[in-house]
Amino acid sequence: MKDHLWLLPTVVSSVIGDELILYQTETRLALSPGGPELFEVVRQLDGNRTEEELRALPRGEEVLEILEGEKWLVRLETPLARFIEGRPWITRQLSFYAHLQRRYPDRIFAELASAHVVIVGTGGIGSHVAMSLAGAGVHRMTLMDPDTIDLSNLNRQFFYTREDVGSRKVDAAARFLLARHPHLQIDAIPEALFASEGQADLLRTANLILFAGDGPTVLQGMTARVGSTPVLVGGYMGQIGVVGPTFWPAKGSACWGCWTAANDEKPLGEIFSTAISREAAWNSSGVTLNGITGNLLAEEALRCLAPSLGGPLLLDARISLDMATLSLKRTPEAPVNCPHRQEVPKA
Repeated sequence: MKDHLWLLPTVVSSVIGDELILYQTETRLALSPGGPELFEVVRQLDGNRTEEELRALPRGEEVLEILEGEKWLVRLETPLARFIEGRPWITRQLSFYAHLQRRYPDRIFAELASAHVVIVGTGGIGSHVAMSLAGAGVHRMTLMDPDTIDLSNLNRQFFYTREDVGSRKVDAAARFLLARHPHLQIDAIPEALFASEGQADLLRTANLILFAGDGPTVLQGMTARVGSTPVLVGGYMGQIGVVGPTFWPAKGSACWGCWTAANDEKPLGEIFSTAISREAAWNSSGVTLNGITGNLLAEEALRCLAPSLGGPLLLDARISLDMATLSLKRTPEAPVNCPHRQEVPKA
């Protein structure tokens, strides 16, 4: 009864004559008689009053039971005004989380604030991932990329301007993010994944490694190098964007190393390492494909970083986005024999 109740933000309320009208997406409720009296209860569902206070209002019990049945009530641990005090930039994100998790969406911010994500690649996809995670509430991230900024990046990599051409991507990305989110803790490492032994501790102590780099590097995903850290991968080829899989043996999936070994690591590695460059064989980096793929990766990352969001949705599975047809397809990964996979009790 100490929960602070908030009406789901997208529920529209109106009083027409003696009716209280409540509308959200395809559901419309008309409550009568006494629409103005009923609205007074709805008006006080502002996230600052306790359930006990609201039930004590005239017709409070009646209204709360109806809204509970529609799953339109959000429960907060902290009064809304106190939670957002001095942080207006979290209001819209909190509203979004309330639609994903009706019970204590305010907890998600604390979970994200304590998490550390390593983002490998700050190009077209990785830059979208980093920007979305920072805005969603992640406070600490490590950016890894050995590349510098080129004019050809500017169609899709929105961190960078013409003045940044020739600069290291991780440095320019950190400047951009900190200008918007000064509370961030950012480590910028101008190296490729596994380029130095000093990365080992970093990778093993992170909460998530999100790989948005080039093809050859993903084939080096040895378990010994990342330990038990969850790994999420994504990328694109031509007009196809790929999100996932998420590798998290403690949650019942195969590990990254066993997956790469099972997916023909050596022959593919040889192909990439001996590839012959061709003039005008450009990377097909469409701005819309990079943005959608990067943001879908960020959404899966949030589920890995914040337990209140319910955990990853792409364990041993991937989503393919075909921009030619604007269609999404979810595909389970072929079973991989992985000794690191753990049995997870069914709920």
